[in-house]
Amino acid sequence: MQSIIPETLLSLQHDPHGLETTYREQPDAFARALSVALDRDPESLALRIWAARLDLALAEVGAGHAEPRWAWANALTPERARTLLWATVGLIALAGTWAKLPTLLGWTGDLDSPSYEAFYARYTPFFAALPLIALFALRYRPSRQVLLAVAGGVGVLLMTQALRPIDTDAGILSTIHTPLLLVAFASVVAMGARWREVGARIGVLQFAGETAAFTALLMMGGVALVGITASLFAAIGMSPQVVIEWVAVYGALGAMPVAALVASQRAESGRVAPLVARVFGPMALAVLAVYLPLLVASGGLADRDSLLALNVTLVAVLALVILMQAERPDVARHWTDGVAFALVALALVADLAALGSITGRLAGGLTPNRLAVVGLNALVAVHLAGLVVPLGRRALGRGEWPGDGWTARCLTVYTAWAAFVVFVLPFLF
Repeated sequence: MQSIIPETLLSLQHDPHGLETTYREQPDAFARALSVALDRDPESLALRIWAARLDLALAEVGAGHAEPRWAWANALTPERARTLLWATVGLIALAGTWAKLPTLLGWTGDLDSPSYEAFYARYTPFFAALPLIALFALRYRPSRQVLLAVAGGVGVLLMTQALRPIDTDAGILSTIHTPLLLVAFASVVAMGARWREVGARIGVLQFAGETAAFTALLMMGGVALVGITASLFAAIGMSPQVVIEWVAVYGALGAMPVAALVASQRAESGRVAPLVARVFGPMALAVLAVYLPLLVASGGLADRDSLLALNVTLVAVLALVILMQAERPDVARHWTDGVAFALVALALVADLAALGSITGRLAGGLTPNRLAVVGLNALVAVHLAGLVVPLGRRALGRGEWPGDGWTARCLTVYTAWAAFVVFVLPFLF
C-alpha cells in the first residue's frame, strides 16, 4: 500500500469522504502527513478539524498573531491520553530494565567496580532521554523525514558512546555533553518540521521549564515515598534495600516522561513554571547581588568547584530570564523586566570575570577541561550580552522584546558546541 504524503491530504482537503477513507486505510501515516500538511496550509479549516480530531498540536492562527505559532500544549481526548499514558509506562519499563541490565545478567562486583562504572558512564544519558524522544514521537507525530533524521542522529551518538574510551578527560566531557544533544533531538521531534522557527524554539523552552517544574515535584514525592517505605520495612525488621533499589531506578527514570506528558496537556492558565520564575527571579537577584562581590573578594574565581557552581548558576539565570520574558503579560512595562535586566547584567559581569580568570590559566597549556569551560563561558557571555540592551530598553518602556530571536539563534550555537565536545574534542586530546 502506498504511503500517505502531505500533498495527498492537501489535494483532498475539499473532499471529506476522501479524507475519511484515507484516514481509515492508514491512520498513523495520515496523522504524520497531516502535521506536515498543516505546516504548509495552517489556515485550512478541513485540516484543522482533522488535527483537532486526532489531538495534534494546532498552530495558533488569528487572534492577533502575526503568523501561526507552534503550540506545545493542548487538551487530549480521554482515549488518546490513556493510550499515551500506557505507552509512557511501557517506555519507562524498557528504560528501567536497560538500566538494571547488569543486575539482571548477574554481573559480579558492586556498583564501584570498573564494569558497572563503564556501563553506567556510557549509557546513563540515554536511559531517560530515549523514552522522552519516543514519547514525543507518539505525542506530536512528526513527519517521517524528521523521525528518520533524529533516529540516525541518536544511532550515531549511541554507537559513539558505546565504542570510544570514556576514562579520559575528553571522554568524560563528551559524556557530560551527550544529554544536551539528546535534548536537542527530543526538541526537534516535538517541533517537527517547524524546528527552525523562533516561536517553536521558545515554545520548546517553555515546555522544558514546565516539564522541569513537574519533574521536581514528582521527584520530591518519590523521595518521600521511598523514605516512608524504608521506615515501614525497617519497623517490622525487614530490609527494604532490594525493593528500594528497583523502585528508585524505575521511578527516577519515569519522572521526566510522565512530567512531560502532563505538561503537554496543561492549559496556559495552569502552568507552574512562570510562577516559579516570578517567585525565584527576585530571590536569585538578591543572592547574586550578595554572592558575586564576595566571590571576587575571596578569590573564589581561582577555585574549580566555585567556577563550576558559578556556571550552573549562570545557566539557571538564563533559564529564569527566558521563562519570565516568555510568560510575561502583554503590557508596555512589567515589574519582571527590571528584575530580568538586573539578573542578566549581574550574570554577565560574573561570567566575564570568570572568563578572565579561566583564560589566564591557558598560559599553562590547553587541556580538554580548560577548552570546554572557556567555550561554554564565552557562549553564555555572548548570549547574555545580546540580552542586556533589549532588556534595559524594555525595563524603561522604550522598546519591544527582540530577544526571542537572539535566544533561538543561541540554541543552535549551544547545540553545535555540544556536538563539537562530543564528537571532535576526544580526537584533539
